[in-house]
Amino acid sequence: MAIEQTDTHPHAPDEHYCEHPGCNEWGGYGMARSRGEPVRWWCWPHYPYKEPGSARTGGALPNA
Repeated sequence: MAIEQTDTHPHAPDEHYCEHPGCNEWGGYGMARSRGEPVRWWCWPHYPYKEPGSARTGGALPNA
């Protein structure tokens, strides 16, 4: 007799795209101010919480 196994954790990823107006890129960088707020998502070029001076930001934060 074969034992039937069921998947208890579905593997469907959340769909989250960049919140920047007009951008349809995948939002891989999320931020929420608290656990009570929903997470907001951005692609890397539009992510507003990069560290100033980072080699990847060009030294400036984008306008939020």
